[in-house]
Amino acid sequence: MSLYNKVLVAIDLSEESAIIADKAKILVSPDGEMVLVNVLEPLDSVYAGEAFGATALQISEIQDELVVQTKERLASFAEKYGVAKKNQKLLLGRPAKEIRDFAEKEKVDAIVMGTHGKHGFELLLGSTANGVLHGAPCDVLAVRIEKKHK
Repeated sequence: MSLYNKVLVAIDLSEESAIIADKAKILVSPDGEMVLVNVLEPLDSVYAGEAFGATALQISEIQDELVVQTKERLASFAEKYGVAKKNQKLLLGRPAKEIRDFAEKEKVDAIVMGTHGKHGFELLLGSTANGVLHGAPCDVLAVRIEKKHK
């Protein structure tokens, strides 16, 4: 199997992100690069109206703080994998669309992301992995994330 030169690794910075990054690392050619991508949905798209009395300014301030915190977490995660700052991307928008658009713009060779292997109605309703797969400009590896049993 030939390796990929530029691999987009879509992570949500949960515990499972390390599983996804470990799989992706195997696919990157020795001279290649991993690009870590995290997508935040804008709070104003999540809350169509005022959220529990929050004003637009308060939502904007919360969004700004969330961006700062996520960038810090992404940088910490990237450090463990030796991913350069230029390859750490925080995007705002709908995850599937942002990942596809970024992959096309940056001409990546492959996208690696997690999936919980949903079935039935959950699959019909869509998931980020399903949304990326349909319309991706490159190969997509969906790493199955097993649910933890308590």
